[in-house]
Amino acid sequence: MQLYSPPSFPEFPTGSDRDNLTKRVEIYHPGYPRSPPLISLRTSDEGAVYYDVAYYACCIVAGNTWTASEGRDQSEDEPFLSASSDPSQPRLIIHDDLVPKGIYYFHIPNYSKDNPYPIVPNFDHWVFPHNRLPKPWQALAPSPVEESFDRNPPSALDIRLAPCRMTASLTTLELAHMLPRTIRSWFHSNRMRQYPSSLKRSDAIDDDTNIIPLRPDVHRLFDRNHLVVIPKRDRDGTYKLVTHVLHPPGKSQDSDIEIITRYQNRQWLPLDNIPIEYVFARFAWSLFTKATIVLFDQSEQLYSVLLVENPDHDEPKPDVKVLSLRDLPQPRSAASNRKSGGAKRSRTEADEDNEHWVYSVRTGEMVYVDDETASVDSAFYDNAFDYDSSDGYESDSSRPCKKSRSMSSSPGRRYNEPVPDLSLSVHSVGSSSKSITHPDKQDVVSVVRNVGKAEGKTEVFDNPAEVSPVHRH
Repeated sequence: MQLYSPPSFPEFPTGSDRDNLTKRVEIYHPGYPRSPPLISLRTSDEGAVYYDVAYYACCIVAGNTWTASEGRDQSEDEPFLSASSDPSQPRLIIHDDLVPKGIYYFHIPNYSKDNPYPIVPNFDHWVFPHNRLPKPWQALAPSPVEESFDRNPPSALDIRLAPCRMTASLTTLELAHMLPRTIRSWFHSNRMRQYPSSLKRSDAIDDDTNIIPLRPDVHRLFDRNHLVVIPKRDRDGTYKLVTHVLHPPGKSQDSDIEIITRYQNRQWLPLDNIPIEYVFARFAWSLFTKATIVLFDQSEQLYSVLLVENPDHDEPKPDVKVLSLRDLPQPRSAASNRKSGGAKRSRTEADEDNEHWVYSVRTGEMVYVDDETASVDSAFYDNAFDYDSSDGYESDSSRPCKKSRSMSSSPGRRYNEPVPDLSLSVHSVGSSSKSITHPDKQDVVSVVRNVGKAEGKTEVFDNPAEVSPVHRH
């Protein structure tokens, strides 16, 4: 029998090449010279940052201020990057698409230190730029002729059987959202459902046109804004969708270098079912974290900001406000419903947690999914039902059961029993009973909505005969 060598580590850069990957490009707001930078970006592109990432990140945060020339020429009426806080000094002209590590300033004409340009503090207040996508994303948009032939978009089954869009892996995949479920209100107020060519669900944010298969590890990196997918220009001048490492997790320097080495500038498999507008909105959403927008750090400082006062209006429009840090909507620290810095959540946000009680086929119990990835996506739908009925075992009793370290400490659970029959009744203490039958593959989880953390116990009846009449429907 042929035995193979153990897996080997990727070949990491060394010396100055490695050191350059740990640096940053920091872009300051000229109106707040004594404050932290407006935008801070990791030098993931060979010790630099791809120009479009830096330029469009600044433009998005400044309220969609880009122009067709992308600040690359000497025009006086367009935003631009400069190495000086003085807008009269020479601007940064990039010829190789890379911004070297260092300190820069983002200038917008007709504004000054005494009259600073306003910025968007939080994704909820960012307005999608309908009919004026930036050039790199426009280059990837299908033509009207191509759209007219798209009569049969991929089905849910096609998506589930497709490989991971980032790694091409075929195993242990999860279904991720391009636009996360936590921005459902923003999604609808900005009329984003107009972009798919067809919809199969009434709630477009859960439609197949917003779903991509990802391997669990990269899904987690994607949902926590460590990785983004953006168009970059290839050597032949064409734009391709690739992975960009926005901020590695910071577990260790070796881990961060590994992520950059493995994924930076890797082309994605085609996203045929995803509107390019969603891809751009995802990039914008990924920017609004405290890891990228680090300006808001001075408690005594007043900031000029753009706030959408009436998001339910037909066309949300931001108003300019001058606010202190205390009154400012803060960027989220991760892809989660949770507020950063330990801030208390509203009742509405707390109620959303009830949606995270799911029935697990593995354990036969209701499971509270309490991590940041799950709170963004319905990918835990697949986790809870991660089994294959045609796995080659003759019966449930012959299928091995895995006992995890964390589960072994919980009393009263049965781990060495076969997967229970899916036609059973679950009664949740403190709430009405729910009858769970074998679900359709498209809706694989029954959610108990009215279960609080303090009322999280469940009674599971493996034998329907054990169920008392009060538990039956």
